[in-house]
Amino acid sequence: MPDEPAGELTFRTALAQALLRSPELAVFSWEIRAANARILQAGLIPNPELGLEVENFGGSATRNGFRGAESTVALSQLIELGGKREKRTRVARLERDLAGWDYETKRLDVYVATAKAFMRTLAAQRRTELSQAQLALASQVLATVDERVKAGRASPLENARASVALEASRVAAQRAARELQAARNKLAAQWGSTAVRFTRVTGDLDELSVLPPLDDLIERVSENPDLARAENEFALRRSNLALAKANDIPDITISAGVRRYEETDDGAFIAGISIPIPVFGVNPGGVLEADRRLSQQMYRQRATVVDVVSSLQETYAKAAALRSEIHALKNTILPGAQNAFEAAQLGYRQGKFDFLEVLDSQRTYFGERERYLDTTSEYHRTTLDIERLTGQALTPAVDRAK
Repeated sequence: MPDEPAGELTFRTALAQALLRSPELAVFSWEIRAANARILQAGLIPNPELGLEVENFGGSATRNGFRGAESTVALSQLIELGGKREKRTRVARLERDLAGWDYETKRLDVYVATAKAFMRTLAAQRRTELSQAQLALASQVLATVDERVKAGRASPLENARASVALEASRVAAQRAARELQAARNKLAAQWGSTAVRFTRVTGDLDELSVLPPLDDLIERVSENPDLARAENEFALRRSNLALAKANDIPDITISAGVRRYEETDDGAFIAGISIPIPVFGVNPGGVLEADRRLSQQMYRQRATVVDVVSSLQETYAKAAALRSEIHALKNTILPGAQNAFEAAQLGYRQGKFDFLEVLDSQRTYFGERERYLDTTSEYHRTTLDIERLTGQALTPAVDRAK
C-alpha cells in the first residue's frame, strides 16, 4: 500500500492512517453519497404519460377495417396532493443525515479501536522488554548459583531450581514476542493493511489522561453520536408519519389530447380529470404503522440515554479504581517489591537467605511490574471507553502516574 507508515509509529500517525484508509469507514462514506442520490430521486415530479387509443376498428359492415375508427392521442399528468413531494424529500434528507450520524459513530469507533490497538501494541512492547529483563536476570541468578554451588556454599538442588526459573523466563519471553506480533498485526489492520511495515510504536503508558468529575462527563453525554442519531431518527419518524398522512390523500390525474374520427375525417380536442374515490381509504395502514414507529422511537431514545449514562457511570467507577491501583503500585507496592528483591539477592550472596526466598522475591517483583503494566493498559482502554461514551476526548495525557 502506498504511503504505508514505516519506522517508528506515533499515536497521531496511527490515527491519521486509520481515519484516512479504514475500509469500514469508507463503507459509511459511500452510504452518505447513496443517500444524496435518494434526495435527488425523491424531489422529482412524476413524469407525464403519453397515451394512444384506437376504437371501433376491425368490425363488420361500416366498421370494417379502420373506416369507422376513432383514434385518440392524449397526454396525462399525475398531480400529487398533500405536499407529498416536499415531505418525501424531507424524509430523504433526514435519512441522509442519519447516514451522516452513522458515519460519525463509525468514525469514533475507528478512533477508539485504533487507539486501543496502539495502546495494546505499546504495552506488548513494554511486556517484551520486561520479559527480556527477567530472562537476563534469571541468567545472572543462575550464574550466581553456579558459583555458590562450585564453592560448596549451596546445594546442587538450587542450581536445578535456577535452571527451571531460567527456562520459564525464556518461555515467557517467547510468548511476549508472539503477543507483540499479534498486536502489531491488529494495529496495521486498522488502516486495512495485511503487512506490518512500522518497526515499533512510540509512547508512554505512564502518562495518564486526566479524569474530570463524573458530573462534568455526564453533561458531555449529549455529544455522543448515538444520542444525536437517536434524535435524528425521531425526527425521521415524525416526517415518515407526515408523509404517510400525505399518502392517504388521493392524487388526481389530468389529461388532454386530440381525437380523430376516420369515418368523417373530423377531429376534436378532449380533456379529462381522474379522481380516486377513497371508499376503503388510501393508506390507513401506513399511517397507523408510522404512528406506532414514532412511539417506538420515543421509548428507544429514552432507553439510549439511560444506557449511555449508566455505562458512563460504570466505566468511570472502573477508571477511578484503576487509577487508585496505579498510584498504589507506583508509589508503594513496586518500590517495596524491588527493595525486597534486591535485599534477597544481597542476602543470598552473603549466605543469609536461601534460594527459595530469592525466587519468591523475584516472582513477586516481576509479578507486580506486570500487574502495573496491565493496570495502566487497562486504564488507557477504560478512558477510551469514556471518550466513546461522551463523544469527546479527555484532557491530553500529561498527568503521569505517581
